[in-house]
Amino acid sequence: MNSIGLFIVELRNEKGMSQQELAEKMGVSEETVNDWEKDKVLPTLDQAKALSELFDLPLKEFVYGKRGPNNLTSEEMAEKYYSSKIKTKALKKTYMKAGIGILLMFLAIGIFTLLS
Repeated sequence: MNSIGLFIVELRNEKGMSQQELAEKMGVSEETVNDWEKDKVLPTLDQAKALSELFDLPLKEFVYGKRGPNNLTSEEMAEKYYSSKIKTKALKKTYMKAGIGILLMFLAIGIFTLLS
């Protein structure tokens, strides 16, 4: 699977735009653009449509993450987009659980140290 985030970076750089300029054109924060480019979150479908129009390419190519012909049907394109979104949410949950685990570990060490 091609990274939509890296594709946004490529397209933005081709247009000579900064993250801030893209954010202004899209009506989002610069942090949101940064999150898209790092694949932390995906643009909504409406945002994906707006980005594909801004970068003058078909939505299908934008979602696929590269230019040129591809054999994705509309259903496959939707499945690819939403499965990426689900994977992103799952990854966030994993990081959250790991962070809580580390925090609890340090808390336990601190309590153990105080009781010793």
